[in-house]
This record gives sequence, structure tokens and C-alpha cells, in this order.
Amino acid sequence: MEFERLTDLSSDLIPTKERIPSSLRMKYSAEVQLIINKWGDLEQMRKTLGLSQRKICQLLLVDPSAWTRWTRNLESADAPPHIFRALSWYLLLLDKSPELSPYVFLQTVARPQIPQVEIQKATEQISQSIKNTISTQNEMKYEDLVCKLQQVQRTNHQQRLWLLAISSVMIITIVIGTFLKVFS
Repeated sequence: MEFERLTDLSSDLIPTKERIPSSLRMKYSAEVQLIINKWGDLEQMRKTLGLSQRKICQLLLVDPSAWTRWTRNLESADAPPHIFRALSWYLLLLDKSPELSPYVFLQTVARPQIPQVEIQKATEQISQSIKNTISTQNEMKYEDLVCKLQQVQRTNHQQRLWLLAISSVMIITIVIGTFLKVFS
């Protein structure tokens, strides 16, 4: 009889495997709820920004399957809190500076480039065409022209890198200035 009483455990005594939320987790959940109350859920924020699911994933640097998982259950906020905060920042930035659409930030997303084989093939064709033209005119040596062409290509590459760096600094400066205005 004593054995039966000890083995018959009520469900109250069985420990659950749910995590007890820490104070930080509760704070983050509260912030997420405030963001949802202000801007709506993830899908509403995406539509407000005017982005497709693919583009919002590129903007947030997440895999599209993560977005699908987060938006599957509309009743709960499954996305990490930093995703909600980032989207609220984008929306605040769009309110303060409409010219800074999310597409400004998407321009820095990696894009596929022309395959190296095609670049080499086109370079050889142009080089051969120039060589044929120069050999008939005898004005300039072919090697000098190739050297100048390589020099122009290096300068072009350096100018693109400088332009990218300057654009990045400008965007960061605008974002920081906007956040300082918003939060001061």
C-alpha cells in the first residue's frame, strides 16, 4: 500500500521542461510586444516597408526559411527580439527620412557577378581586335596599349572601392544622426 502511494505521483510533482524566463528574456518580450503594438506583426512591418519576403530576408541577413518559420504562427512572436528591433529601426528611419528606403541598404547585398571565364573571353576578344587594328596602323605598340588598359582597369577598381567606402560612411552617418534625433 505504501509502495502504491509513493509510485502514484500527481502531475503537480513532475517537473516540467519549460524554461523559466529570465528577467532579460521578459524585458525583451515586453519590448517585442511594444513594437508589435506600434508597427504590427512581422508581415505587417514587411508590407509597410514595401518589401517582398525575399528582399526582407536579404535586408535582415536571414535565410528565407527562418522568415517562413517566424511568420507561420501569427499568435506568437517566434522571431528573435533583435529582428523586431531592426525592423522598428528601419520603420523609424523611413518615417524620419523617406528618401532612405530599405533599397538603399539592399544595394550593399552581394549580387552575382559575371563569371571569370566570360570576362577573360571578352578581354581576349577585345585584345585581339585592338592588336589587329594597331598592327595595321603601326601607331602604337600592342604591349603599351595592354599596359594602359590594365592601368585603367586598376584605377576603375580603386574608384569603385572608394565609392563604396564613401557611400557606406554616408549611410552610417545618416543612420546614426537619425537615431540621435529620434532618441534625444
